[in-house]
Amino acid sequence: MRVRQIIPTVWTVDSDSGNTYTVFWNARIRRLVCTCMHYSSRGRRCKHIRFVEALFSRQGEKYEVDKTGYSNI
Repeated sequence: MRVRQIIPTVWTVDSDSGNTYTVFWNARIRRLVCTCMHYSSRGRRCKHIRFVEALFSRQGEKYEVDKTGYSNI
């Protein structure tokens, strides 16, 4: 898989199957969401979200909501 950060809270994930999905921080529910069918139908973390989360842990980043809606802290 390959990840590209579009803006601070949005990433595209190119999957091994050739599809591209968008993972983004939803400030209202305070978590990452994905446009893939697995996430859409089950509402659970999918491999695309886990892949983006793994990048956070390697880079030491964490996203949390602040008064503006999002913040990289």
